[in-house]
Amino acid sequence: MNYSQNFSVWHPYANQSAYYKLLFGRINEWKLQPSDIELTSHGREDLMRFQATCNFIVAFFRDASTDMAMRCTAGKSFYEYGSLVVLNLLGQKTAGKKSA
Repeated sequence: MNYSQNFSVWHPYANQSAYYKLLFGRINEWKLQPSDIELTSHGREDLMRFQATCNFIVAFFRDASTDMAMRCTAGKSFYEYGSLVVLNLLGQKTAGKKSA
């Protein structure tokens, strides 16, 4: 997956208002379950498909990190010191987190 400057999301911006409300409305999709993120209904809207794909990847790795942390048999997983700490700082509770 590659970003193309033709999407005009990074500087220098051009025609950014065309998608702004739609993109901004989906900014928190990464907090959903990966299976709840729509990947196929964006048709030829490449920028929306790019954003949905990015949200899916982040959601997938968030869930995978949480799952792997829970499965650690050697005590506390390194995920609990890294990516899960960042998610907790963002206020995104991780599903299924082990209780101490």
